[in-house]
Amino acid sequence: MAMRGIVKFILAIILFLLVAAGASGIVGFIWTERHLFTAEPLPVSASELDLPHQAKLIKLLPLSDFIKENGYHPSRQLVLTEKETNWLLNYYFSREKPGNKIELKLEQNRITGKYSRKLNDQKYQNLMFDATVQYQNCIIQVDLERLQLGDYLVPTTVLGQLGYLAEFYLQKQYCSPHARGFTINDLQVRPDSVQLTLVRKQMKSGLSSN
Repeated sequence: MAMRGIVKFILAIILFLLVAAGASGIVGFIWTERHLFTAEPLPVSASELDLPHQAKLIKLLPLSDFIKENGYHPSRQLVLTEKETNWLLNYYFSREKPGNKIELKLEQNRITGKYSRKLNDQKYQNLMFDATVQYQNCIIQVDLERLQLGDYLVPTTVLGQLGYLAEFYLQKQYCSPHARGFTINDLQVRPDSVQLTLVRKQMKSGLSSN
C-alpha cells in the first residue's frame, strides 16, 4: 500500500508538471502573439532611383565577375549612399523574401534600422534597432543600444549577448572566404554612406616554394 501511495504521488507530480508546462506554453503563445506580432507592417520609406541607376546597382549584387577575376587587384572598394544601400537591400528582399522591407539610417559608425517581415496577410514581425559598428580588418565590434521586437523592448542586460552573437555571425559569414569566395575586410559606416572593402580569396597556384 505504501508503494502504491508513492507511485500515485509521483504520478500526481508528473501530471502537475505536464499541466503547468502546457499552461506556460499557452500563456507564452498568447504573449508572443500579442506582443511580438502585429497586424500592420512598420512604415518604411521606399528609396526611389531612376532606371539607369538601378541597373548599375543590380550589377554589383552577384559580384561573380570580381570573384572570378585574375590579376593584381585582389580587393575592391564599394561606396554606397544611404539611398543606394536601402534600395539594394529592398531589391534583394523583393526577390528572395517578398513582402519584407528594411530601412537603414546611417550615421558615423552607427546604424538605426527598421525591418518588417511579412508572415502572412494578417501578421507581421517588426523589428527596430540602434547599434554602433566597428569593423576593420575583420575585427568586429557591435554594440546594440536598443532592440525592439513588435512592442517588446529587449532588456539592456541582454543586448550585450545579442551584440556578441551579431559579431560572431558577421565573422563567420563575411570574414571567411570559403562560402562566397571573398571576404568583407572593412566596413565603414559614415553619415549617409557605407564603404565596404572586399578581398577576393586567393587561389593556390599549385606550386610550393622550398
